[in-house]
Amino acid sequence: MIHYIDTHCHLDDSCYDDDRETVIQRAIRQGVTRMLCVSQDLNSARKILSWIDSYPEIFMSVGWHPHLAKEYSSEMKEALIKLSKLPKVISIGEVGLDYHYDFSPREIQKIVLREMYEIALETNLPIIIHSRESDGDIISILNEYKDKVRGVIHCFSGNPQLLDAALNAGYYLSISGTITFKNSIMLRDVVQKIPLDKILAETDSPYLSPIPFRGKRNEPEHVIEVTDFLADLMKTPRNVFAEKIKANATDLWGIP
Repeated sequence: MIHYIDTHCHLDDSCYDDDRETVIQRAIRQGVTRMLCVSQDLNSARKILSWIDSYPEIFMSVGWHPHLAKEYSSEMKEALIKLSKLPKVISIGEVGLDYHYDFSPREIQKIVLREMYEIALETNLPIIIHSRESDGDIISILNEYKDKVRGVIHCFSGNPQLLDAALNAGYYLSISGTITFKNSIMLRDVVQKIPLDKILAETDSPYLSPIPFRGKRNEPEHVIEVTDFLADLMKTPRNVFAEKIKANATDLWGIP
């Protein structure tokens, strides 16, 4: 059996409250032997912590999502740092900028993102970056912390400038189920320029279900479709590509 890793999922989402155990065990049976459950604020992190110790296959991150930036206060920094010291916490995220919805003012989003970078510096943990219609500002802030903080661009959307900046800073690029969509021609072209030692695969569950599950709730087991699609796109044997993804995740996060 090929072993897979889902490097970005949201198993704390309420849509899993009735069948979380089933979803996790289904993924494990299909060969998804590692999952990174990404939190979005303190409540999200604490919910994950309430059940994560039951699963040796699952690790987690702590951070503050840009949608919630207006709710962030400096008092929360110490709480996030304290959580980051727990054994299963391996990253700071999901953090970044989202100019599509603008749920929080853009200037506040940038202030909070820099705060998250400072937490990553203090804790010596990699960072998980969310960028939606904000690549210019993401590149600028990413470059401010170049050679200081390692990280990954989550759900990379195909911007060649962001790709160049991320690779220049030593970041990884994580690809979601959008790569399988019929209209993702540009994304597929750009993804083929990513070195094999800088690529990761994710589901972003419960969002962005890959074909043939598009329109349904996404789950970590669907990272198999994403990883296999990428392997074929990169003209690499599927077992070799899956092993490379695991090696990359180990390099970035130390996932055993």
